Amino acid sequence: PEIDLSLGSTAFPNYILGEQIGSGGMGIVYKAIDRRLGRTVCLKLLRPDFVVSPTQMQRFRREAKAISSLNHPNICTIHEMDELDGLPYFILEWIEGESLRSLLKHELDATTLASIILQTARALAAAHAKQIVHRDIKPENIVVRNDGLAILLDFGLARLHCDLSIDSEKTMPGALLGTVPYMSPEQARAEEVASSSDIFSLGIVFYELLTGRHPFNRSNVGATLQAIELTQPEPVHRINPAIGKQVSDLIQRMLEKLPQRRPTALDVVISLEQTTSGPTDLLAWATELPAAAPHFVVGREQDRFANDRIGGAV
Repeated sequence: PEIDLSLGSTAFPNYILGEQIGSGGMGIVYKAIDRRLGRTVCLKLLRPDFVVSPTQMQRFRREAKAISSLNHPNICTIHEMDELDGLPYFILEWIEGESLRSLLKHELDATTLASIILQTARALAAAHAKQIVHRDIKPENIVVRNDGLAILLDFGLARLHCDLSIDSEKTMPGALLGTVPYMSPEQARAEEVASSSDIFSLGIVFYELLTGRHPFNRSNVGATLQAIELTQPEPVHRINPAIGKQVSDLIQRMLEKLPQRRPTALDVVISLEQTTSGPTDLLAWATELPAAAPHFVVGREQDRFANDRIGGAV
């Protein structure tokens, strides 16, 4: 479709298009202004060249369906979905903040670390309760608002239990879906995945937050996938002695190679909350951390592979 996507375009009903803020394998995201309410929003549309693909069209609509079925403070909100000249798009809340990937380039204090970890686990527990598997948990898809609220984004690869028949793996056997350094072993083998796959990916994010290093990332995609499948990472508390063994053991269980041996998202939330001392978003072990986590700057190789997502969208 020939649609004006230039800055200031009014081609979309009720929205003034702003600058492009993201793009991926399937979608393009713009900042926009809702002319009716005067609020800033995100306008996400399917890439025009994917309109001819029924699979991509279905997956794009499925993302909107997944988000709309979730009502949780730590999950992004969708306002509406529509089409313009056959091109589907939907409107998401605008979040003022930074991605966790961006925050990882700076020192994070103990309170911030504890809060992000618990909030993200709660978001995932809410999604899994609705039988939604995210399949692309990574620091880029977690945004921390200026007020400290952590928001889980991007359900472009989400699998709804009721919609298994339209998944792309049915038409492309052996296809890898996800972001390589954050895949579970079953994703790395291009197998069908369940909610336990998200737990593994979340365990990688937690590990990275608390140690300042990625447990599996290697110099190339093949070596990274092999490490995910075969390598046992060093326990968190051995790298950062300030982390209690209880939390370290929890992360090790999240990184179990066998899906059935991993805790559920709700188990993770309960385990973390059991260590709470004081406000619900502060974990007792956080009070034992140094003033800041180990300084972590994403290197060029890690930055490159962190964005090496296959089959998805922004």
